[in-house]
Amino acid sequence: MTRRESDPELLRQIGAAAQQAGLGEHRTRYWWAPPLNNPRGMTLLVVGSLWVSPLLSRPVQPVAVIGCSLVLAIVAGPIVGELLYGAIQRSRRLDLFEHGLTVARRGELRVVRYADTSVGQRLVEHRSRGSLLWTSYRYTLTDTAGRQCTVTGRFERPAEWGQAIQQAVAQTQLPAAVAAISAGQRIDFGKFWISEQQLCLGGAVRSWSEILDLYIAKTSMRLVLKDRFVPRTVTFRWTTNYGLFVALAERYARGRTIVATDC
Repeated sequence: MTRRESDPELLRQIGAAAQQAGLGEHRTRYWWAPPLNNPRGMTLLVVGSLWVSPLLSRPVQPVAVIGCSLVLAIVAGPIVGELLYGAIQRSRRLDLFEHGLTVARRGELRVVRYADTSVGQRLVEHRSRGSLLWTSYRYTLTDTAGRQCTVTGRFERPAEWGQAIQQAVAQTQLPAAVAAISAGQRIDFGKFWISEQQLCLGGAVRSWSEILDLYIAKTSMRLVLKDRFVPRTVTFRWTTNYGLFVALAERYARGRTIVATDC
């Protein structure tokens, strides 16, 4: 069995679960990423190499041998361990469908419907001396049983599937959200809420007419208010339904919303 193959029984279970939940057509799947395809693993390997190279260039000394052994154990140990662990974890996969997704891991299959889930998003940029090393991705969803389902960047291409999930949830839930707002209700997003006339940020309520520009990035938001420049930054970490928030903000800010980057 190669890495690109899955257990036929698992495929049958995924298909049956997707059909039962009405997930529709299969779109794509993402494998559990091996460490050398993982930015964190590559960073450890490169940093370890930079430490070992100067030691190897010197005359062989007991201290150098001990130092190299320690560095190799620290760097290579986790990588080899993850490779061995990953070799028996080919059943871990994330499958995206027309109306939802499935997550298979640790012998468990979770099913999520876009119409019923919230999306908690946490993106953390890991930097060294101002340079971006890698980004950690963590999404918290709600499965069809009402339980939290966490999907992390250990699945390959997290920026791609993270954006796809956010967009799919936003497109699915937008009509109902707009209808609720038109009926006088408001939509809550953790620290924020949106109504037809107002936007609330951490307790500060602003009418849409007060807002000149609304800058939305993947981890923060900044307002530019009329007659004064008052930047107000609000973290997006763990904010519920980022994609739906962006879609509603673009609708009610009426052309004043600028999305600086994708999710």
